[in-house]
Amino acid sequence: IQDKVIELYTAVIERAREAGLQEEVVLLEGQLGYLRGAAARGQLIGHPAPPLDLQWISSGSREGGLDAFRGKVVVLDFWATWCGPCIASFPNLRALREKYDPEQVVSLGVTSLQGQHYTPGTPPVDTAGSPEREFELMRTFMEEMEITWTVAFSRQDVFNQDFGVQGIPHLAILAADGTVRYNGLSPYGDLNEKTAKIDELLEEAKRSL
Repeated sequence: IQDKVIELYTAVIERAREAGLQEEVVLLEGQLGYLRGAAARGQLIGHPAPPLDLQWISSGSREGGLDAFRGKVVVLDFWATWCGPCIASFPNLRALREKYDPEQVVSLGVTSLQGQHYTPGTPPVDTAGSPEREFELMRTFMEEMEITWTVAFSRQDVFNQDFGVQGIPHLAILAADGTVRYNGLSPYGDLNEKTAKIDELLEEAKRSL
């Protein structure tokens, strides 16, 4: 059924392109991307995490990927500086960071270049075409907002199609072996739900040693 839907979407996109309906083409191509993504295909949970090409990592690396965190439980938080609900979730993310040894659990805030940088209470800064400026502003943002966890910019859009991200904040949790175990979690509410999942994955990692 899914392959048939993808086929139909592809045909509709071609018709829209021929008709010069560029906005509709962009919208439909985005929807088609989600249909082709790992989450929609049932190839996310229990599977190796889809690649994330990280072009800037606050811990110091200029480039990397999720392989750099293999052997650790990884909490992925998809977010952006313009997202009020993302910022409102920072206290819970901070609490998660404080609870676990970073050698065992990595909290990784994943965003992408937005072309603008937002800091609460100040006008947005235009960073279009200046990724280095956006990276620089992120370091200042992290200090001002007391972000104690790692932040990274991925080349994939923050609305990551493989992880099925259609709204942010959006949490995913990877086991130490690099497989995705949980996806689409909210950082809000009682942290016990998240810590129970993380603790279970830590115990699993110990048993595999």
